[in-house]
Amino acid sequence: MTEQQLIQKILSRRSDCFSEIVVPRPRRIQLHVDRDHIAECASHLKNNLSFEFISASGIENEDCFNVIYYLLHSESDIKISLHTRAPKDDPFFNSLAAVFSGSQWAEKEISTLYRLHFIGNTPEVKMNKDTLDIYESVYDLDAEGML
Repeated sequence: MTEQQLIQKILSRRSDCFSEIVVPRPRRIQLHVDRDHIAECASHLKNNLSFEFISASGIENEDCFNVIYYLLHSESDIKISLHTRAPKDDPFFNSLAAVFSGSQWAEKEISTLYRLHFIGNTPEVKMNKDTLDIYESVYDLDAEGML
């Protein structure tokens, strides 16, 4: 299956989910999704097209936060990056933990590093002082209030 064939399958049922679709190189697709629709779009990819969760990452830009979920379509070996964003003054995202249980810990890491909130993820994991010292030294964080 080619990238274009997979995109057609994705859009055949949920064309309203995605604001932008980019094929940056072979076997890679970037899907840009409004943060209010991220969970339902991810659910569509998992339930209708058998996508699997790989990992997630967060990015802080000048005016917003981006969260990127990396998914794999095993049948075609095509990887998708599912991009969503939130303004800095409203750092809330719908969690994908109910769709992909493996995303729970990735969201917790992103939440810890960037102080983002994932609605629907389990309550925040409180860190001990040793773990916070590591985060502060490696990521130059002010960890006050995270205990």
